[in-house]
Amino acid sequence: GFKGLGSLALSEGNFQMAEKRFLEALDKLPGDPAVTNSLALSYMGSGRYEEAVALLEELVQKNPTQGELGLNLAEGYFRLKDYDQAMAVVARSLESPIAEVRFRALLHELRARILVRMTSGRLDPENCETSAPPLLETLELADKELEISAGFEVELPNLNAARLRVHRRRSRILEECPAKGESP
Repeated sequence: GFKGLGSLALSEGNFQMAEKRFLEALDKLPGDPAVTNSLALSYMGSGRYEEAVALLEELVQKNPTQGELGLNLAEGYFRLKDYDQAMAVVARSLESPIAEVRFRALLHELRARILVRMTSGRLDPENCETSAPPLLETLELADKELEISAGFEVELPNLNAARLRVHRRRSRILEECPAKGESP
């Protein structure tokens, strides 16, 4: 019952109440992975990413094939702006025999978002010849990740938004560093 009440509070964005209910559920079911994962999500909703990551690290170690846990852990690192660690978690998760197709698709989508974020602030308009090509290559990788994600044919509500982010970032780079012979 407490987990259900916590999930309801979480879906309503009431993270403080969700946390309270999940802690009550953990009193009844200590160490339950589903409740602990939900508690971590309530922490993330409250912006307490370090606490969420700490819980999720332990969960992923104990349950490496549960795709949702790896996805949530990678998302936590992404929110902490630890993109290298987020990428490492995504890679490890995708190497695991995750049965849930949806989470495989979401991991590829998250990898694309991470790649886009990793290109932010790295363009040097004074040195386009060396700074732009690696960023454009990274965005190509992001495009490929999104295509893989779409290939799973599951509902991904943020897929188009992710594609738009890649497109916008590429456009900004090409505006500041147009290819030779093209006008800005």
